[in-house]
Amino acid sequence: MSAALSDMFYGSDYDRFFVVMANEVMDHVASNETTLPTPEEQQQAFARARCTRLGYPIESDGKDGTGSYWEGNGRHQALYDKYWDTYVPDRGAPQASAPKSAFYVYALAKIEHEWYNNGFGNALEGFEGKGVHKTAEFGWAWPTMLAFLHSVSPMAGRIMEDCIQLADMEAEKIYLDMLKWDDM
Repeated sequence: MSAALSDMFYGSDYDRFFVVMANEVMDHVASNETTLPTPEEQQQAFARARCTRLGYPIESDGKDGTGSYWEGNGRHQALYDKYWDTYVPDRGAPQASAPKSAFYVYALAKIEHEWYNNGFGNALEGFEGKGVHKTAEFGWAWPTMLAFLHSVSPMAGRIMEDCIQLADMEAEKIYLDMLKWDDM
């Protein structure tokens, strides 16, 4: 990705967009629950130590209930943790028999990890058409994961639109660069 495209995507307040998307997804999950976690369970979820699958600690920004689920401080963190702990194996996606909410949590975790850990670079390459770029465990292309989340989150659609716009701009830049070589 060119520096100009990178600045356009990363120069804005995209952390906020991902928090909004995550809250929309988890609000949907919570709306389908008959019993929500207690305030005490929510506080325990905020206090839980987090690490990546490779064991690296994840630092929380300390804003319980206002941040990312990946960092452990989402608005419905205890509910997110319940689905994650119950349905997501150490490797791979939830079993096909898991409730749909488990797949929302899993897709959200993958998207948040890609944003907070990798700056969405792998996902943007998927939108740019530079290979299939599926995650090994999920088996869905990044655009497909965002489309799945968009079914319950308007912000996921906004993020998708921005990724598509960036991909189109990158494709045009590559085409113009190719024309320069033809003129030599």
